[in-house]
Amino acid sequence: MMIQFLEWDSSFFEKKIGRFECDRLTMIELDTFIKEKSTQSYDLVYLFTNNIEKEVDNYLKKGGIHVMDHKVTYAINGEFQASPECDFIEPYQGYLTKDLLNLALLSGHESRFNKDPLLNPKFNILYSQWIEKSLSGQLADLVFVAKNAKRITGFVTVKKNNKEGQIGLIAVDPAFHGQGIGSLLIQTAHNWYSENKLTRATVVTQLTNKGACRLYETMGYHQETTKLIFHINNKLL
Repeated sequence: MMIQFLEWDSSFFEKKIGRFECDRLTMIELDTFIKEKSTQSYDLVYLFTNNIEKEVDNYLKKGGIHVMDHKVTYAINGEFQASPECDFIEPYQGYLTKDLLNLALLSGHESRFNKDPLLNPKFNILYSQWIEKSLSGQLADLVFVAKNAKRITGFVTVKKNNKEGQIGLIAVDPAFHGQGIGSLLIQTAHNWYSENKLTRATVVTQLTNKGACRLYETMGYHQETTKLIFHINNKLL
């Protein structure tokens, strides 16, 4: 497996960025990776793996390299049953408000792009563009918002890909936690899936995002895949 040059990431973060993926990270795979990374002069490489050899794990930790993200994909299969609509959740087609922007940034608080000091300076711009492109229809088919008076207290973005529904971003204002808004937002997404006759849905989060994981599992989702993601910059390897 060779390092794949990531044109969009490199342009956005203004660094030479690549992606390296393997099923199991062994010392042989790591040696191949290190040689290629050095030869190609990458500033940063996202290293994705399903599993890691103990010897490699110890080697990386000694070098100060730790997992940047433990990505988990949740899935739910079967026909979606529509529930009564919630009277304070509605499709949103307005402009990007401060409330909605803050919620979009909140949705990425456990993101590797927020946690990596090398990428964090552009985290706000990245997620601002994500919600803007979701509102414009480029990255989402619809954005639903929960409201309290005129204030947006939560939101979820949904998209369909063939027969699969996907949640892109979701967040609830911390001041309104504990009121079941997250569950209602997901149920609203499920109603939309039902309307569109979808038979499967996925959502991606981080295992460190315990609240999100509990929410998805409560709503009937199961862990489908997990991946370890390391960010290797030129000061580490």
